[in-house]
This record gives sequence, C-alpha cells and structure tokens, in this order.
Amino acid sequence: PIDLVIPNNSILIAFRKSILEYFSKDKVIYTGNPRSEEIISTKKINKEELGFEKNKKLVVVVMGSLGSTTITNRLREIIGGLK
Repeated sequence: PIDLVIPNNSILIAFRKSILEYFSKDKVIYTGNPRSEEIISTKKINKEELGFEKNKKLVVVVMGSLGSTTITNRLREIIGGLK
C-alpha cells in the first residue's frame, strides 16, 4: 500500500504531459495509471485517510482510453457549471 495524503482540490493524473497541457501545475499530482488487477484487490478505506474531508463530496473518475475524450469533455462542462 502507498502512504499518500492528497490535498483538497487536487487533480490526479495518469500522464505527465497532462500537467502542462490541461491543468494548473500547483493542483496536479501525477499518480500514473493503476492496473485493473491492482484496483480489484485494493482494500476499502475512508476518504479521510487520504486527506479528504468527511462531509464534502468526492468524485472519482476512472476510465480507459476508449471514449475518454468524450467523458473528459463532458466532465469539464459539468465541473464548469458547478463553480
């Protein structure tokens, strides 16, 4: 297991080039791309263990390459509407 504390309002990315192309450098954490076998065997933990607040909503999006552009664009529209 990885001992990791993630600051609030962070963006976790799978590809390093995304830091420069899409997001503000101070909000991005490069995590890489976990393999599906690792995800299946991952134990359940409370989001507070990762540094997130218990009473705030947390959205986790995990996707592969097929259709990811469509999903990413739609998420940008949704997130933009939440501000």
